[in-house]
Amino acid sequence: MIAIAIGTTNQASAVSAIAVAAIAALSSRGGLPQWPAKALLMIGFTLLLIQGISELIKRIAVMRGLIPDPYEAQPSSLEAEVEHLVEAIKKD
Repeated sequence: MIAIAIGTTNQASAVSAIAVAAIAALSSRGGLPQWPAKALLMIGFTLLLIQGISELIKRIAVMRGLIPDPYEAQPSSLEAEVEHLVEAIKKD
């Protein structure tokens, strides 16, 4: 995920730089500039990259035992459904 975000951010930044450099030339038939949308792509993938790095740091900290696992106490939906079915069978 991080590699894809880095590559896409790199491509989006190049496209945004070209679009910002030629603002007058890059407009659609309706006359709206395209550079704001291209800049938002770059911003979005940059945020995705930051989120991926954050998750990686958190997972490493959990594996080293520096922080508790935030997902340990939460049962999955499958486990919750199985428990519900077992309770329903015990009642009958």
